[in-house]
Amino acid sequence: MARLDRKSGRFNVVYESDEIDGALEGYQGVYGQEIAYYRYSRAESSFHPVYGEAAGTGRVFYTPVDVPVLQVIREEGAADQREAGLYWTDSIHVIASFGHLSKTGLTELDIAHGSYLNDRMAYDGRIFRVTAIHVLGQIRRRDFIVSIDATQLKREDLINDPAFSNWWSSEQVPDPIPGEVCMPNVVESFTFVQSMPSNVWTIDHMLGFNPNVAVEDVDGNEIDAAVTWPTVNRVVCSFAASISGKAHLS
Repeated sequence: MARLDRKSGRFNVVYESDEIDGALEGYQGVYGQEIAYYRYSRAESSFHPVYGEAAGTGRVFYTPVDVPVLQVIREEGAADQREAGLYWTDSIHVIASFGHLSKTGLTELDIAHGSYLNDRMAYDGRIFRVTAIHVLGQIRRRDFIVSIDATQLKREDLINDPAFSNWWSSEQVPDPIPGEVCMPNVVESFTFVQSMPSNVWTIDHMLGFNPNVAVEDVDGNEIDAAVTWPTVNRVVCSFAASISGKAHLS
């Protein structure tokens, strides 16, 4: 039994939490999955002062961080009947170690004060809005396991956010036919907007293949980039200096 009340010796808070972190990482390596976590940058974003809706440059997010997680449970929501047809809004429940989640920049204070409610997650070709993060396990106020609840965002929820506006662009998803389920079509191209200057652009495109990449700056001039394809759904563009612009994938 761990002697957490002792001031010294082998069994202390640091030792015990490190052992737990190691066990969680081992489990995740065998059974776990990954999510892409987007931290919201309030200082760089533009939004309506009263309604909080995106305006101007819209909401700005930091480069997504791949977070290894222990478990993801996706629940299909009830069908919502609209004029254009039926819509489903899914939700996910994620279990992760706090050590892995902290790599996104989230701190214990952020969790305690809800400073994550504008964050986004990408999972299984969908974008989700983080609605709650709960600490599930602690040792003397040191967090080691958390849960994340998130709700799926639809096309109209993303259209004013530069980081996600192309996820459900009008070119990719035509207006649904009344009475039919609204689902994204298979697409063969994707345009990524990098609104904040950066020397590394991480692009989650969900095309399912390694696309050709053409990069341009904010003036529309073609520029060179070192391009890598870590997965069939991710492209990374690296530059000698920080730059903003667009990447056209096809």
